[in-house]
Amino acid sequence: YDGRVRELLDFSIYLDISNEVKFAWKIQ
Repeated sequence: YDGRVRELLDFSIYLDISNEVKFAWKIQ
């Protein structure tokens, strides 16, 4: 259970970072 939650957290953080990167790319 703990491992799964950690995986979900890592995944959501990864998605947040990739979204920020895409946003930064659009601004440039």
